[in-house]
Amino acid sequence: AGTNCLTVPSVSLEGESLWRIRSLPVSPWQTLRAKLELHLAVTLPPALLCAGVLLAVVRAALPMVLLGLLAVALFVVLSAAVGLVLGVLMPSFHWTSETAVIKQSPFCLLAMLLSWGAALALFAGTAALSHRMPPAVGLSLVCLLLAGADALALRWLKTKGAARFETT
Repeated sequence: AGTNCLTVPSVSLEGESLWRIRSLPVSPWQTLRAKLELHLAVTLPPALLCAGVLLAVVRAALPMVLLGLLAVALFVVLSAAVGLVLGVLMPSFHWTSETAVIKQSPFCLLAMLLSWGAALALFAGTAALSHRMPPAVGLSLVCLLLAGADALALRWLKTKGAARFETT
């Protein structure tokens, strides 16, 4: 889920035709939300499928399965939102080919590294606390932490991010 970079280049790919989006009768938030929804539609089903298979293989209890799937879904939302935040904060409209925006963008790499770092930090934190609390409690804390981060990123996108996207 952390290696799928759809939202980071989605703003830059508009390039010189960004004025077309602005001329549509939709708000900037609706445009950003559509970019998020595309990322979720492409990334969430395979991520949930892989997580479900993993949880079935390890024969996790039903509460752990539900918490695990929720954690994966929240992580996918966070990676999409963080990618879009980076895309809005640092768009690159001066490119010669779409490949430059997608495959050679330092911001795509930064978004992937941030996603991997967040996943590693969550794993390390729960592993360090696993001998002090039941796994369900640790996974619940991960879900709460991810939900809070999601809420902050989405709130920024809806307010300041939409305003910045409108003036980009």
